[in-house]
Amino acid sequence: MNVPLDTKQACRHFLEAPENIWDVGVANGRHFLIMSGIGLDARVVYEMEPKLKKAMGSLGFILKGAQVLFWENERKSTKAKIRFLDKNLTFETPFWLIVVGNLAYYGGRLKLALKADPSDGKLDVIVFPFSNDTVDIATRVIEVFTETHLEWGDLPYYTSTEFEIITEPEVYCQIDGELLGKTPVHYSIKPLSIRVKF
Repeated sequence: MNVPLDTKQACRHFLEAPENIWDVGVANGRHFLIMSGIGLDARVVYEMEPKLKKAMGSLGFILKGAQVLFWENERKSTKAKIRFLDKNLTFETPFWLIVVGNLAYYGGRLKLALKADPSDGKLDVIVFPFSNDTVDIATRVIEVFTETHLEWGDLPYYTSTEFEIITEPEVYCQIDGELLGKTPVHYSIKPLSIRVKF
């Protein structure tokens, strides 16, 4: 979000930045500003040891995620049912990650929900379908880091004001990098409800 890492520069940035009014996402009654994840990333949050998290920061999450994606003996498919309550639409698919974005940013400078707008009154939902093919997974990872993962149009992408995600089996969910619990998760949006400076 273009905030300088230097403390003095960051303070100056916040003093001079214009004020914006953004939406706030709600997941099972808890608020989030940036994003929520179900599946791989939430499992990483759950398994990340506090000492490693403190010592390595974002790098620790990346390494743990790579371990789960590429070095586990058996990848297990999880099936999701997403019920969009504002559209009378249900979508089902096996997946390894579902991201619910209020902002395009996922963490650091990484963007996943590329079309997300924090003041449009909607949450963006992007589904990364399950694959047991290491080459396919590696290709997806490269596409994410180069922000080209939506160019082929093969990733399910929705916007909604209210929906629920049910999985079989139950899996972990995180909001803004903090563990929420397990599925099912009910999502909604509080439009234009927080003032921010970025």
